[in-house]
Amino acid sequence: MFKTIRSKILALIIGLMAVTSMTFIFITTKNYQTEISDQHYKLAKETLTSTIRVIDTEYNDLLSFEINAINNQRSIMEGVGTSILSKACLLYDLQKTGLLTEQLAKELFLKRLEEYRYNNNNYFFVYDFNLIGLSHPDKEMVGKKWYGFEDLKKRDALTLIREIIKTEEKVFTVFMWPRLEDMKQVKQIGLFLYCPHWKWIIGTAHDMHDIEKISLAKEKHTLSKLNNILGQVSLNKIGGVLIFDSHGKVIIHTSNLKNIDLNPAGITLNKSIQEHLEKASEDPDMHVEYRSINRSQGEMIKIAYVDYYKYMDWYVTAFVDKDESLRAGSAIAVRQSMIFLLISLIGIVLAFFICKKITLPLELLTKYARDLPEYDFTLKDNPLLGSIVSSNHGDEIKQLADSFAYMETRLGENFEELRKKTHELKLLNEHLIYAEEKERKVFAADLHDSVAQTLALSISKIKNIQEPGEPVNLEILAQIQGYLEQAVKEIRSLIYQLSPPVLDDFDIDIALGFLIEDSNEKYGADIKYINAIDNPVHLNKSYKIVLYRAVNELIINIIKHSGSKDAEIELSANENFILVRVQDTGVGFDLNKSTNNSFYGFGTYSISERIKNLGGNFELFSKPGKGTKILLSIPLLLENEL
Repeated sequence: MFKTIRSKILALIIGLMAVTSMTFIFITTKNYQTEISDQHYKLAKETLTSTIRVIDTEYNDLLSFEINAINNQRSIMEGVGTSILSKACLLYDLQKTGLLTEQLAKELFLKRLEEYRYNNNNYFFVYDFNLIGLSHPDKEMVGKKWYGFEDLKKRDALTLIREIIKTEEKVFTVFMWPRLEDMKQVKQIGLFLYCPHWKWIIGTAHDMHDIEKISLAKEKHTLSKLNNILGQVSLNKIGGVLIFDSHGKVIIHTSNLKNIDLNPAGITLNKSIQEHLEKASEDPDMHVEYRSINRSQGEMIKIAYVDYYKYMDWYVTAFVDKDESLRAGSAIAVRQSMIFLLISLIGIVLAFFICKKITLPLELLTKYARDLPEYDFTLKDNPLLGSIVSSNHGDEIKQLADSFAYMETRLGENFEELRKKTHELKLLNEHLIYAEEKERKVFAADLHDSVAQTLALSISKIKNIQEPGEPVNLEILAQIQGYLEQAVKEIRSLIYQLSPPVLDDFDIDIALGFLIEDSNEKYGADIKYINAIDNPVHLNKSYKIVLYRAVNELIINIIKHSGSKDAEIELSANENFILVRVQDTGVGFDLNKSTNNSFYGFGTYSISERIKNLGGNFELFSKPGKGTKILLSIPLLLENEL
């Protein structure tokens, strides 16, 4: 279907545009929805804070009004009460001068008190310390014991006043007291004064209903004001504000959403929603999610912040319609996506013309590549290549043409490298032949110097073991036995050197330990062995032999050439390699002056090539007078490679 480069590029661009568009639309929608939702949640939280602030301000105004009203009434009552008490004191003074008897003074005071009214029919009453009524507009209360008049804490108010007034002489309290017109007990603010001359308690009361009536009107005005203020907040476009009390009674509910049911004041919330929102008020900074039914009887998911205003016993909720918030983000994302799609279409049209412009020189270059063998793989003075290079199609086409020239150059370099490697392999083969011949000479010399000499000496002793007429010399027999035992030991040593059995029976770390111990004993050396391997390592036999022979050869070279018999060999491993460090304290040498004929020339070259042939690494460090350090590494094999 897509046979040409042009069609493939166009298909690729259109596919990329489509994938990019879908990805962009998906990510943009999600990002905008998340961003808009976060903004809406932030707005809800800010609205909650400002609503609490407004409620607090209005509550303080309402509280100030009630306090001022009560204080004004207290001032009136205190002024009138002081005047009444002064009249009692005046009559008492007349009693003291003898102008009036005590009985007459008290009767005059009580008579004037019964007729006295102030501030719209407020009156005074008197009782003694036995709580017996002495004066009251209702004659039925006179002469009886007064009890059952409770304060706001359900305590007997008159009894409590009697105890307090002995020291205070003036007490204000709120208590239940009979209203004059119907003698029904209602909440009233009372002032009680102490008349010490006659040990009377003089009291007056003012019905709190008047203050509460004005306060209730003020509260309704406050609610109306709050409703107007909250009805204008910007949150109403995407949510609203709900205020309810601890009984679930809706106080205020504002929102401009068409599909939301506004609960009118007085309606009770669903119990489960109420409990959920009340629990959420414990952490006003954390939003919660709850579900309600909208006008279309569908489910509406709301995100809300809730706070509790304890002075009014109100739960204030600022909520956002979650679906409305998501729709707002989606609408912005759709607009952005339309713009992106339009740009993508323009890009596809431009891509078509660009593809056409690119593929034309590629067609010319294809023709050039087909004709290249006819020009002996050279790009010089080729007329077709010249037309491509001199054209204005762009640098990339020219670079592609130059790549053919570079390829020809690299082919020549690779051929030269191959010839060099072949020469190195030839040298390595020569070195291996030389090494093999050297080992044979060493083995022959060892046989000649050890076993052959010992056996020859034994044969000579055997020939002279018994002369005619002479007895057998047991001492000579003992010498011959010693020579033969030494010969057997030397043969076993040679066999051990040719094929150490320790390689078959133990891991490489133990085999090297035996090798170093045997070398120290054999050559009188002091080579320290550090085995830093904690866990067993796995080497196949060929790798183990190469590493063992390399260390053995390095030990021999240290003994013969370093000028010192002190050395250190460390064996360690990591995840991929087994590592060997061989370091002596000998004379060292100059690496720049070493040749293949010296020890650290041919010897190290042979070891290096064998190690590298296994995929390992070989490094040599040395300075004159500073000793020599050699680092070997051989790769560890997996279980299935062993």
